[in-house]
Amino acid sequence: MWYGNQIYYLSDQDVNRRANIWVLDTGTRQTRQVTHFTDYDIDFPALGADAIAFQQGGKLFRLDLPSEHLEEVPVLIPDDGLRTRARVADVKGEIRATDPAQQVDYALAPNGKRTLFSARGDIFSVPTENGATRNLTSTPGVDEDHPAWSPDGRTIAYTTDAGGKQEIAIRSAEGGPEESSPRSPRDTSTRRSSRPMGRRWLSRMGPTGSGSWAPRADHRNKLLRINWQKSTIRRFRRTGAGSH
Repeated sequence: MWYGNQIYYLSDQDVNRRANIWVLDTGTRQTRQVTHFTDYDIDFPALGADAIAFQQGGKLFRLDLPSEHLEEVPVLIPDDGLRTRARVADVKGEIRATDPAQQVDYALAPNGKRTLFSARGDIFSVPTENGATRNLTSTPGVDEDHPAWSPDGRTIAYTTDAGGKQEIAIRSAEGGPEESSPRSPRDTSTRRSSRPMGRRWLSRMGPTGSGSWAPRADHRNKLLRINWQKSTIRRFRRTGAGSH
């Protein structure tokens, strides 16, 4: 690429063996390195009126001439966002009775009037006969599943990965925000479990226990207690040999 009395060219003669732009001064016959990329080669250099454009590492650059000032050229390709725009999705075909581990992934209300289902990462309340279907969570980007009812049918529990891992959350069966965002007790063991605690815990939960709380076991058979009225989840402490 001839510019004035200088010739710009690609060469990988530096110590990193990467193709960079070099320049030859036709008057002095001296060469020098202009760019100093060390990760990827420069590709497709093209000379314009006052600059050289090229691609390097998936980016476009502009080398100004004669100053040889280098700058990245930002590229924005607009599209219609068909796959990322907000839209209404039909989840009827994505409701499942069990998860891949064969754990139950729906729950019938204690009075039998509604059923909780998980679909596309949200929890839905579906009437048995009359009424409207409700999306109780509506949380794009969060996966919620394995719903369960409280014994009085006023509260639901489910597993969520909103915090980056599977935990238990509670909210009103009528919808609305999570009630104080309770979470399952942290597993302090250094060994990794093959199954998330919240998922197995909720798969065992049903309309048992008193009207305010229900006992359940986690994946290590540690006894847990959920208080529906206070929206809390606690682990029972060991009080004697072999007992909790």
